[in-house]
Amino acid sequence: MNDKTPYNDLPLVPTMVAMVVVDNAYTGQDISEASRDQKRIAEVEKRRQRMTDPMRQEFIWEVDQRCQDAYDADAKWFKKCLKGDKGRDQLYIWIAHWLHAWLRRAEPKTPAIIGKK
Repeated sequence: MNDKTPYNDLPLVPTMVAMVVVDNAYTGQDISEASRDQKRIAEVEKRRQRMTDPMRQEFIWEVDQRCQDAYDADAKWFKKCLKGDKGRDQLYIWIAHWLHAWLRRAEPKTPAIIGKK
């Protein structure tokens, strides 16, 4: 018999956390203070601001899938995220980190040259 709470009934809703993360300025909170580079943070924030609604939805869906998979697998990091305010805060950091990586992956490496001669 499994007494595990169904993922959709958890008090912590990763999709809501993801929505907050994509709607707020990226500040580099997922990077250690010693490694924070303001230029890099500004570039990630610029990319976040350029996110379209479909991009936001795709990211939020990916976060939910990642968290559901972690929950189903009893991943230790996700279990910690379910424990009180500190856990919730840690999930915000994870999702900010994923957003940072997602934006770097989603953005073209070379600028568009359409209309330039």
